[in-house]
Amino acid sequence: MPERSLVTTTAEDIEQLLLSLPILLFVMDREDRVIDFRVGTGMRLQNPWERFHGKRVEESLPPNVASALTAGLARARATGAPQIVDYEFNPVGRQAMHYEARVAVFADGRASILVTDVTERYRLEEAIRQAQKLDSIGRLAGGVAHDFNNLLTVILSCAESLAAGIDAGEPARAEDVEEIRNAGARARDLTRQLLMFARREVVAPAILDLNDLVRRTEKLLRRIVGEDVEVAVNLDPAVWPIRADPSHLEQIVMNLAGNARDAMPRGGTLALETANVLLEASPEGGVPAAGDFVRLRLRDSGVGMSPEVKAHLFEPFFTTKGAGRGTGLGLSTVYGLVRQMGGHVLVESEPGRGTTFDVYVPRAAGRIEPPAESAAAGSTVGSETVLVVEDEAAVRSTAVRALRGAGYRVLVAATGREALALAAGPNTPDLLLTDVVMPEMDGRAVAEALQRRNGALRILYMSGYTQDAVVQRGVLDGGMRFLQKPFTPTGLLSRVREVLDAE
Repeated sequence: MPERSLVTTTAEDIEQLLLSLPILLFVMDREDRVIDFRVGTGMRLQNPWERFHGKRVEESLPPNVASALTAGLARARATGAPQIVDYEFNPVGRQAMHYEARVAVFADGRASILVTDVTERYRLEEAIRQAQKLDSIGRLAGGVAHDFNNLLTVILSCAESLAAGIDAGEPARAEDVEEIRNAGARARDLTRQLLMFARREVVAPAILDLNDLVRRTEKLLRRIVGEDVEVAVNLDPAVWPIRADPSHLEQIVMNLAGNARDAMPRGGTLALETANVLLEASPEGGVPAAGDFVRLRLRDSGVGMSPEVKAHLFEPFFTTKGAGRGTGLGLSTVYGLVRQMGGHVLVESEPGRGTTFDVYVPRAAGRIEPPAESAAAGSTVGSETVLVVEDEAAVRSTAVRALRGAGYRVLVAATGREALALAAGPNTPDLLLTDVVMPEMDGRAVAEALQRRNGALRILYMSGYTQDAVVQRGVLDGGMRFLQKPFTPTGLLSRVREVLDAE
């Protein structure tokens, strides 16, 4: 065999190789002052010697960069372990640059920082993320379109049946009306779920008794899981109060119950339990902070899940259901809502042995606020004057019809300026019911203009827009009253009466 020649690599060779890369290497003394550094050819720096030598990084680098590196240095010295720090630099007139710094401490107390330009890698990863996002949006659109098309099929078919009956002089069939109402409610809930996932729904948290909420939803929950699933409820009578939006808790219970039903196609048992729990911090177990929590447990006797499925369980758009049978938003929505409450959700499951979801919500201080009771029959009527401002004709006519039917005197405006002109006449409204987002003049501007004329005017805002659109206009400041679209005539009249009767 021919002899192999051995090539000796010198320290100078290695240094030349390193300096051909887009890197920046600092060596610091025990006081973190730069005693040596190397600049790779890919780094564009002016006067590096004067800029760095003998100085600390906070004396020679932009504040955000220096803050990231000094924090990495402090962690490395405290732990003795190398640290990786990512940071962004925004040069004037150029695109943002992204860097990765590896910080290490030597045995003699000196330290090194090796900075690498990872901008191209970052941009490639961002392109991949955008492609994945588009793919996810495509799957979401398919699932939502499937669900909405089913709902629209029911609504359009039943509406056509009602119209045909009216043309033939026949009385309206109650089942058609009920199917339209149910389909509309499911469409509303699907839209709410999308808004919850995007964290764009108006949140109304209160101090609650979790047991009361479970009791109120139990009847509906039994309808969701079906007659072949036994529901067992075991509530701790001394459960602590929690702070949460009731609709969010209901959504969590319904989503988890729906998944349990799908996991038990031949029937089974679904157990709901509440308990007070003191959790200890266990980051590897999904509990980043210790404290007092109220636990809601849902345990099913279904098919369970594999570790692979469990690992992706809370990812947006992930679903084990067939194509078009779900949006993949249910469990990611649950996770997002629980985290928004400051809580945790943990899962235990094995194939063939069922699944247990534990939802932990922090204990709240304060007195439990009783749930708002439904308006009693006859309590939604009134004789006050209500000024309705809504640019959408169909919504406007629906609200006006409901208010007039309940005895209110109604002034109607399609724009803010029209509303100001109406209120300037002999008619003085007792309440302004206004949409938030309108062309030319939004609801907040209308309300402020009218309240300057009449400080006693009550205001009730309504909107189908997301939380950002409402909050940006300051509508939720100072406990202002708000009515979320879509609403029913009953919901509208109840809310109007509530605002008029408020102290």
